[in-house]
Amino acid sequence: VIGDWGGVLYAPGRSPVPADHRSKQFPSHHRPFVVGADDRAQTNVAAWMRERAAINYPDYVLNVGDNFYWGGVNVKCGAPPGKCTDPTGQWRWVYEAVYMGAG
Repeated sequence: VIGDWGGVLYAPGRSPVPADHRSKQFPSHHRPFVVGADDRAQTNVAAWMRERAAINYPDYVLNVGDNFYWGGVNVKCGAPPGKCTDPTGQWRWVYEAVYMGAG
């Protein structure tokens, strides 16, 4: 089970960058920057998932969400499932290109 590991897509085709919420603008979240964690949170989680999957061969991953910052996937809500599109490429670059591996 994973959750709350997402990124911000600034340009299609580029890796997402961490959603940094440590700013002094968010006093309840302010803390020092941790190199190797704060700058790579989502890619670190994805790397560990790939490593464990090669050993344990999971049938599925239960993802509790919060992958797309700041306001979710940038598409119109309420469309029928077959009519949903991703013109921004968020799904491809923030999720599929990060969480890839065997299986």
